[in-house]
Amino acid sequence: MHRNRFLLASIINFALALFCTSGLNAQTFKRGDFTATNAFYWSDVDLSAYAGTDSGSTPYQILLTDGAGKTASGFIGAVGAGETLSPTELLLDPTFDDTLEWIKGTNWTVSGGKAIAAVVSWAAISADANHVFGQLWKGTVICDALTTGSFQLQIQWSLCPTIFNTTGTKADYLTCLATEVSRIGICGYTSNSSGTFTDASFKRVLDPPSTGVHIVSAYGGSTRAWTSIDSGFNPNTITSALLSQEDEDRLILPAIKKVIKKTTKNVIKR
Repeated sequence: MHRNRFLLASIINFALALFCTSGLNAQTFKRGDFTATNAFYWSDVDLSAYAGTDSGSTPYQILLTDGAGKTASGFIGAVGAGETLSPTELLLDPTFDDTLEWIKGTNWTVSGGKAIAAVVSWAAISADANHVFGQLWKGTVICDALTTGSFQLQIQWSLCPTIFNTTGTKADYLTCLATEVSRIGICGYTSNSSGTFTDASFKRVLDPPSTGVHIVSAYGGSTRAWTSIDSGFNPNTITSALLSQEDEDRLILPAIKKVIKKTTKNVIKR
């Protein structure tokens, strides 16, 4: 009887292992689009090996969990076509650097088309925008020179701003949670920070790179959307991602259920 119980437990564990074929928790960033028409998921783990198509092949399902235990799930479609940004900026009426309007904080000046920081302060591009929940946005700025200290690039509702003390293009991403005033900007991160900045940009991400994947709403489906998203799910605090291999599950699990049923009967008899 003990042997049969051990066999039953082994079969159940095997079934669970099939259902949860791959964990993707060792990621430094996890982001995506959670709208009903442009759903995708993207992290620093290459997901292309799990991709299907957007027209009927969805070998894997993905389950995301945020910091509060809320979840979102969907089926993996095609790989991304490459990071694609909206053709126009979020902001209109540009007056700074022929691109965007900057709102200058204390101790900020503009000289020669560049924002110059003298001490810890804030300079931002801002606008009212009717954001839709789930849209992924990217903010960038070029640090032309950095004399002292360090800075952070931050989208207004960002939880983890990009902190830097080197020159070059800096980027930050965030997925919208609700309709709100949007703003990206840079501020001094340490005392007496000093640097010059140009070419600030704020655009929506329309497609992920080829390491990211599209999400469709049903097994073998073609509608770009998540199957389910819990109320209150926060795309910016994803803590875990779990894959299940759908094709194998649908073929193997019914057979396993029969074996479990038969083994259970034998255990009860003995």
